[in-house]
Amino acid sequence: MFRAGYPDRALFLDSSLPFCDRKCLYLKVAVVLYRDNNRLTCEGSLLLVRAFADRINRFIDRPVFRFRQG
Repeated sequence: MFRAGYPDRALFLDSSLPFCDRKCLYLKVAVVLYRDNNRLTCEGSLLLVRAFADRINRFIDRPVFRFRQG
């Protein structure tokens, strides 16, 4: 389990969840982070999602997120 912290909220993710369940949960969280523009710009949100995805990918069998540079 690891803690993902972001503006005045924290999310605890259990890496022991089945792969499919984790993938769905992580994708939903990434979308929430990306769309949460009350405190972050779109660019700031995307940076958070990228950082979050990097951490997620260490806990699952294969990458869920792919980001293109540029």
